[in-house]
Amino acid sequence: MTTFKIFIHPRFTLKPCEKMLAEEARGLIGWHSFSTCPDCQHTPNGVELWGENGHKQGSFTVAPTQEEIPELVRRFSTARSKAEFEFSQRSFTYRA
Repeated sequence: MTTFKIFIHPRFTLKPCEKMLAEEARGLIGWHSFSTCPDCQHTPNGVELWGENGHKQGSFTVAPTQEEIPELVRRFSTARSKAEFEFSQRSFTYRA
């Protein structure tokens, strides 16, 4: 039986500050560090599940606990492959 790895990525919502909006209006996309800016609002918004094949497998508004992982393995496994879950350090940020 083969395995299929699914990565659990944290998801955030970003409400940019005025300085970031002004920089982007001038074409400076990606220069503003919203993670260290005290005026940008960066709030947790659940998790996304991404498969090793690059396809999104699902999302949750609350991150699954270690006790819920076996249920996810049962739900995502098939007769030919067993799902494995791994928490990732990479996160996804979406604009509010």
